[in-house]
Amino acid sequence: MRASSTGAQLSFEFAARTCTGSIQAAWYSGATPDRSGLQGYVIAVRAPADPQRAPRQRGADKAPHLSLRRQGITEWRASISDLLADGKARTFNAICVILSGLTADICLDEVPEHALWSLVEQSRVEFTLHAPILFRTNDQR
Repeated sequence: MRASSTGAQLSFEFAARTCTGSIQAAWYSGATPDRSGLQGYVIAVRAPADPQRAPRQRGADKAPHLSLRRQGITEWRASISDLLADGKARTFNAICVILSGLTADICLDEVPEHALWSLVEQSRVEFTLHAPILFRTNDQR
């Protein structure tokens, strides 16, 4: 499903999963959801199967936010596209851990998040509205 930027504003939703079933995901692309206020943090919700960050090593980057800001959005777009090309849906947290070893809370409102949403706006990546928000390449149909 392609979201229209002229239609109703998309918003993230929290949904409770039951013990006997799961939520049927609807996928959206082409426009970004409302990420104002607390909704801006919903993509940081982790899924139970997300990879864990490796323990911080001695001498590790003490200011990863500053390091992320020096990285290019073009490189992040390419890395995210390459990662999602395997067809597996992933959370923003999983994408960040796999590509940089950093968790979503560090990458919020930084180059990785901007790159991901730019891929959504280009309709190259689609997402769900239910937390944990999943992302996948848009050619899964």
